[in-house]
Amino acid sequence: MSGVNINKVGTTDSASFAKVGIPAITIHAANQEFLKQIHSSRDQLKLIDSKQYHETYQLVCGYLAYLDFVLK
Repeated sequence: MSGVNINKVGTTDSASFAKVGIPAITIHAANQEFLKQIHSSRDQLKLIDSKQYHETYQLVCGYLAYLDFVLK
């Protein structure tokens, strides 16, 4: 797992929440090279690493379960 600076590539779905003061986090399974290809002619589903995508899904499930428990 590592951080990626998405600010140099474009915006995320969470940006619209941040604009109105709603806390948001962006979690994805993309690396910097993949992000450079989004919204370009090289933007292709086959470039997604399915193992990383699934691991990210598992991470998000655990994180949401944790938030649900802590923020009751």
